[in-house]
Amino acid sequence: MNFLLSGRRDVTFTSRLAWTLVLTIMIGTSAPALADRYDDQYLDGLRERRLFSLAESFCLQRLQAAGNAIDAECDLTLALLRTYAAHAINSPRELREPIWQKAHAAAQDFAARHPADAERFLVLVQDALTTLARGELLRQELETRSAAGTDKEPALEQILLAVNALESIDKELTREIPRRAGSREGLSDSELFALQNNLRYQLARAHRNLALCYEEGTANQVNSLQQASGMLTDVLTRIGEADPLYGNVQLDQVVCLRLLGDLDGAQRLLTTLQSSSPGVELLLRARAEAARLQLDRQKPELAYAEISRGRNVGGRLSAELDFAHLETYLALWKKAQEENSDQTPGWLAKAKAMVEQIERAHGPYWRRRADRLLVNTAGAGGGGDLDILVRQADRLYLEGAFAEAITAYDQAGRQALAAGSDEQAFLLLYRAGLIEQKQKHYADAALRLRAAALATPEQPQAPDAHLLAAHSAAQVVAADPASLPAYLDLLEEHLTRWPEKPTADKARMWLGRIREHQHSWSEAMRIYLEVSPQASDYASALEAASRCAKTYLAELKAAGQPYDQQAENTALQFESLLLDEQQRLPTTWTPALREAAIAAARIRLQHSAGGQARASSILEGALAAGGDADPAWRTSATALLVAALAAQPSRLAEAEKMLRELADASPQELLEMVSGLSAAAEAAGPQGKERIAGLQLKAAALLAPQRAKLSAASQSMLDLVQAQALAAGGNRDQAAQAYTRLIAANPRDGGLQEEYAAFLLAGADRASWEQALLQWRRVGQGSRPRTDRWWRAKYNTALAMYRLGDKAGAAELIQYLKATPPGLDGSSEQTALEQLLKLCQ
Repeated sequence: MNFLLSGRRDVTFTSRLAWTLVLTIMIGTSAPALADRYDDQYLDGLRERRLFSLAESFCLQRLQAAGNAIDAECDLTLALLRTYAAHAINSPRELREPIWQKAHAAAQDFAARHPADAERFLVLVQDALTTLARGELLRQELETRSAAGTDKEPALEQILLAVNALESIDKELTREIPRRAGSREGLSDSELFALQNNLRYQLARAHRNLALCYEEGTANQVNSLQQASGMLTDVLTRIGEADPLYGNVQLDQVVCLRLLGDLDGAQRLLTTLQSSSPGVELLLRARAEAARLQLDRQKPELAYAEISRGRNVGGRLSAELDFAHLETYLALWKKAQEENSDQTPGWLAKAKAMVEQIERAHGPYWRRRADRLLVNTAGAGGGGDLDILVRQADRLYLEGAFAEAITAYDQAGRQALAAGSDEQAFLLLYRAGLIEQKQKHYADAALRLRAAALATPEQPQAPDAHLLAAHSAAQVVAADPASLPAYLDLLEEHLTRWPEKPTADKARMWLGRIREHQHSWSEAMRIYLEVSPQASDYASALEAASRCAKTYLAELKAAGQPYDQQAENTALQFESLLLDEQQRLPTTWTPALREAAIAAARIRLQHSAGGQARASSILEGALAAGGDADPAWRTSATALLVAALAAQPSRLAEAEKMLRELADASPQELLEMVSGLSAAAEAAGPQGKERIAGLQLKAAALLAPQRAKLSAASQSMLDLVQAQALAAGGNRDQAAQAYTRLIAANPRDGGLQEEYAAFLLAGADRASWEQALLQWRRVGQGSRPRTDRWWRAKYNTALAMYRLGDKAGAAELIQYLKATPPGLDGSSEQTALEQLLKLCQ
């Protein structure tokens, strides 16, 4: 049966107790060997390879299957706590907090479910050691930084929490051990006594960590170290030399004596330990302490002799000994530098190489410690060593000191730039900008990213950095619209610097959207049309360009401005995307090209006189190509083709046939066709208008069942088209009724009022003219004086009076308009009014 589902007596208590040692020893050194069990080996292997999530899942799954076996559940909980702690220790600072919390929650859950079982002491001790490990990690991250006292508060807080927890458990054990004498249930009194010895050893380590949080030589530090040393001495009196804990306690006593400055006492104890044939792990750690004693004596050459005995014994490595190697190399480098020795670069090179070896052998936690030592020892006096500066920046970033990291990356980047290392310079300056962006300092991010790109514009990632600068600038605009000009300058700069890069198309899309939002339709259309066909946004760009072209030309038309040339140029721009040098349509059609065909045909049909034949030719070619054309696009293209064919007398029958095939089209597609037919009718002669009017009415009939799906504005437009078609087809009574309904529904629509007045005046009977006279007077009264619509109203009022036989009244109105300053000069109807005055006279 697998051990983790079996009873506690399958293993020795000593091996289970070793679990409470492992966590904090992972911070100070490597873990002692556990019992030779498959699950332990499997979990140790996962942790060594830093597959923490997999190890956590393994423990949690086994816990679910543990049933009521408390010893198995305890073992698994201890393994889970170890795994969580190792995971947190090897994670970046910003990712640790949830992992620590999960570890504490797992321990507290076990204790709450087993309040009367002695196994809870094992879990509670491990929980306290997790807290101690957390505090020790925070302390070590500050140990080589020039930090204010407040920076040490988080480390002090966690270590004191661990001290309080351990002291509380120690008191409970003191009460519980006598009660367990002779008990056969759960842990025995001797096992709890062994646990208490381990606990007190760890409590001594906690006080040593407290000491290292204080300034060197202060009363607080000395007092904490003396407390730790006293506790270790007490533990040694409680255990025998055969106890696995004995050597660890001795070695920690060596550390305390060294830190207290009793180097001779530390050396005597260390010699005793080394002569007692310690295990491999303890031997390697003792070798590290031997080197540190020599370093504290300011004798790095003797320290080098100690580490020269070798990094490993029997293939085993020690993180502490490797770290002592690094400390020794740096001490020798420092001495060589002071002596201006030619060996200075060699010792620094050894130190750098040792950092790499530490990472490969011991993982990211030890790499971070090694980097911190290297940077803080050699960084300031390293002769401007670029590698040291980069390490310093990386270390500051990993520790969450983002402002300092940015400064360090910036300094390293400038140095790399001065050395001609453009690639490295770009990456370093780029990182500084990315940190600013991660911190949501968008204005600073934009400045730094832009600077990185412009400093090394030939680097492959330079356009990406510059585009990211623009993206950051856009975030600034969202909070402060006044910063929009700077954002636009960035986009324009990007297009100037890197017009052919893929990032330029993204910049064009962003710039086009801004220009479109500003109603700069022509400029937006031009920018959208410059997006390359290879861009992922190409189809969207053409759709946006088509939208801008439609609005641009419609506004020119509504303003009464001459725009024939603009319409022709716009149509040609879209057609240039389709036609080759021989004016041939493409053989392969993409969604983007189909969108361009729609846009070109729409412009030809609605805004280009005589462009219906060209529009129908393009649409027919696109539709005939077949392929994977979207059904919605096919319907839209067919609807436009109906309108283009209807404008050509010889092809009216084809238009009628196609119209019948559009019965299932969407309301918007049918509405677009109706609109296209209106444009065709406007460009056609009287006979053409009458032919197209019939198609308009049929199209409107197709729309009738789906009318409710249209917006109010679209419904009004449809009603207007019907009224116009009825009028063009000679159905004046029905047209009059349609106009009357429209006027009642839209009493403030000046354009509609004017169109109704024109419809009435175009009648052939006196009654229509009398109504027209009244309607044109209403239009004049509702128009701002001397605007184009006001002048049209005056002219048509006089024309209605003339047709009704009141020539004198018409002449009097025109004479009054001439006599009232500034007269008729410059008015839109000057010529027409003067000609009408002659007729009246």
